[in-house]
Formats: sequence, C-alpha cells, structure tokens
Amino acid sequence: MSRYLLAATTLVALVVVACSEQEAAPQTAAAAETAVAASASPSPGASGTAAPPSNADPDRVLAHLKVLAGEIGTRAAGTDGERRAAVYIASTLRDAGYAVTVEPFTFDLRYDLSAVGIPNASLKALALTGSPEAEARGIAVQAGTGRPEDFSLREVRGKVVVVDRGGIPFGQKAANAQGAGAVALIVVNNEGGAFRGTLGDVKVSIPVVSVEHAERARLADLAQAGSTLTVTAAAGSKQTPSQNVVGRTGDKCEAYLGAHYDSVPEGPGANDNASGTAMILELARANRRPGLCVIAFGAEEYGLWGSQSFVKQHPTTGVRFLLNFDMVGKITGAQIVGDPALQEKVLGLLKQAGKTGFRAGQFPPFASSDHASFVSAGVPAVTFHSGDDPLIHDPRDTTANVDRASIETMLMAGDIAVDGLIPVR
Repeated sequence: MSRYLLAATTLVALVVVACSEQEAAPQTAAAAETAVAASASPSPGASGTAAPPSNADPDRVLAHLKVLAGEIGTRAAGTDGERRAAVYIASTLRDAGYAVTVEPFTFDLRYDLSAVGIPNASLKALALTGSPEAEARGIAVQAGTGRPEDFSLREVRGKVVVVDRGGIPFGQKAANAQGAGAVALIVVNNEGGAFRGTLGDVKVSIPVVSVEHAERARLADLAQAGSTLTVTAAAGSKQTPSQNVVGRTGDKCEAYLGAHYDSVPEGPGANDNASGTAMILELARANRRPGLCVIAFGAEEYGLWGSQSFVKQHPTTGVRFLLNFDMVGKITGAQIVGDPALQEKVLGLLKQAGKTGFRAGQFPPFASSDHASFVSAGVPAVTFHSGDDPLIHDPRDTTANVDRASIETMLMAGDIAVDGLIPVR
C-alpha cells in the first residue's frame, strides 16, 4: 500500500508454456533469473476457511511469498531487489502459460539524505521544502520558536540555531535565523515523530532541516555545552527506472488481476505487498482463461507510478474491471475498496458463496493502491484488503507477519470473484 508522503529495466521473453495441475512448486528467484536471461526478448474477520472452490492452492501462495519476501527480501522501487522480483514474477507467469512482457517506465524518486552531525554521531533529519542543498557547521544555540525577539536575546551569528516548531511559519523562522547571521536552522518537532515542512515563498541560503521531538533534549544539552554541529540539507528527486510485469492470455485483455510487488526500503514487505503479488500469481495459474490478464505493478510505494504508467500506455476502453490485491496476508478487517458498483458486485458474489465476513471499506487519508489509477481512467476497479496492519512499512513485516488462514480466506475470495465476474467459456 502506498502512503503518499512518504519505485533496472529488463525485457523478458514472450514465451507460452502449458502447465499442468501437477506443476512443480515455485522455483527460486535465482533459478527464475537464469531462465529469463536465457530467453530474454519482448514478446479472519472473513468467514470460512475451507479449500478454495478451484485448484487455487494457499501453499503455492505461501511458497511465492517466501521467495519474494524471504529470499529476495526488500524490493524498493528502482533497486536490484525490485528487478529480481520482476524476473521471478515473469518466469512464474510464463510457466503458467502466459505470454509475458516486462514494460519499463521511469518514476520521480524523491530522496532525502539530510542529517545533523553531532559529536560522535549523526541524527536523521529532513530538509524543509525550499531549503537549498547545502551544508554548514557551527556552534549550537537555542532560540525559542525562532521569533525575532528570540534572536535578540542571544548572539547567533555564525552559529547553528535550534528552534521549536510552532508559533510562526517555517519560512519566517528561517528568514529570522538568516537575518540574525545564523549559518543553519534546525526545527525540532513539537510532537512525536518526524515531519516535513515547507518554507513557502521565503528564499534563504542557509540549510533548514527538521528533526524528531525525541532529539530535543539531546540538542538542548549540546547547545548548553557549546558543541559544534554540522547541518546537511540534501533532498531532491531523480528519474529512476522500474517496470511492470504483464501476463496475457491472448491479443485482448478484458479484465485484469493486479498487485504491486515493490516494498518500502525499510523492510521485506511480506504483507505489503508480497502477499498480494503471491496471490495473483496463484490466481493466474488456477484461473487462466481468455481475456483475463495479470499485471504486477512496480513503484507503487512512491505514488502508484506503475499503474499510472500502465493506464497511460494502454487503451482502457472495453476493459471490464481490475481486481487488485494489496495486503492480503493478515486479516484484521477484510474489505473490498474502490469502485462502488464493482464493490457491491464482488461483495454479492462473496455473500452468495457464504463468505459474509467481508465489508465495503476505504483506505485512510493519504493512503491508496493501484486500483485508483484504473478508476481514474474509467475502469471499474477494487482492491482486496485484509485490514490495517501496524507492522507495514516496518522491518518487522517479514514472512512471520503473514498467516496461512488469512491467505486461504483471501485467496478463496479472489477465486470466487474471478469465477463470478469472468466465467470459463
């Protein structure tokens, strides 16, 4: 799942291979990469835990998840981990009988390497928008909330000023600090956690960064001791390569299964979203039929870049729906999120099948998933979501954060929806 605020281009063979129900368990990522390189060219909350109605197998989902979040691990967009995952996904879809293409795109990767250097350590910092990329060094001094009267009480020329958030806008704090002769400004949060701010229309030449409230006492002690700090503001963006992996069953895609396969840089993203990726791989294997295609989206965590790229590059007229899967490995409140009409249809199919533990839901503010790109392009789309998880975007989102019962329930729900929306011809 992408929370905004916060995605190696490879072309993969277009090879179709028939698969049997006795197909071997998923191969390792290393084996998949070797196979693809050799042929590279384009071409519960919820009720019920019985076996899925088709031959969709929860153990296969878990095996894929183990490779993605275990063997490959962190799959941040634009990294080798994301590329290796794309290779594995492409090989798996090809083995299931799909014609596979890897579709490259670029995304705007924002970075922030800002820091506050203190004696024998470094504090994580975030550059305020509008701060120049610069570094400055000076003795630390506190100046209240950065109002003019705070600076009149002490000499700050040539020094690094530490102020508290609040009282006046960040731009005014920065202008006041520079006007008083400070070489850098550190703004300490007045509540828990980090924050990003902006200087607005104010232009300054000194680096301006923010730090967490937890660092306030340490910075106060350093200022009291007259310690020297080094403030580095280093934030910006760069065009970075990623890729979508698309599996097709013919010349025309009438409907799609989708999931993003990238993780955040902080961890392996087992629930978010190796779980959804593993699930569409198994749903694709168990439900291969004309018109149903599969997309594994890259660079979702940095702002739905993969799905936005796909709808820009491909016509969506006549596409009936997208079923997206994002965080489906840990049921805390199983829900269907997205287009109301399709949402109602899917919930009706689940209810008809006796699966009554799902509800219509929505993501919290500043969060979304790849279904939103399709809805914006006029395609009915929903995301299957097992509920909130405090361990997402966290190093602890490992394979241990996913349970088989949740996988089984969400797989069954996806299988019911696919079969009801696009029956076998």
